[in-house]
Amino acid sequence: MHPGFGRAKSVVVIFTSGGQSQLDMWDPKPNAPEEIRGAFGTTQTTTPGLRVCEHLPRMAALADRYCVLRSMTHDDLDHGSACYLALTGQFHQRKSSNPPPRPTDFPALGAVLTRNTRPFT
Repeated sequence: MHPGFGRAKSVVVIFTSGGQSQLDMWDPKPNAPEEIRGAFGTTQTTTPGLRVCEHLPRMAALADRYCVLRSMTHDDLDHGSACYLALTGQFHQRKSSNPPPRPTDFPALGAVLTRNTRPFT
């Protein structure tokens, strides 16, 4: 641990499997043309320069307590196998498909964290 950095007490992963648009929720483009920026307005958060959807006022108020990742990308064309990649860190054997679960699948992020961390006391 580096001096000045605390130890995380919890991690919450909000994974919506292709649910709402990131442009509407976490990465709005208020100055972009109308066809790009989405239907909703934005609100300033407690973090300078970070805006979120106008429908997330509580998230805006808590922005100093979370991190928005905007650097993830992949070239998978299907939500099923793309979710597999996002949750396991591995491409599925059947890339760009919607594969059913198999016993040989890699473990998801939560299973890895549970297996490799001690409970907090």
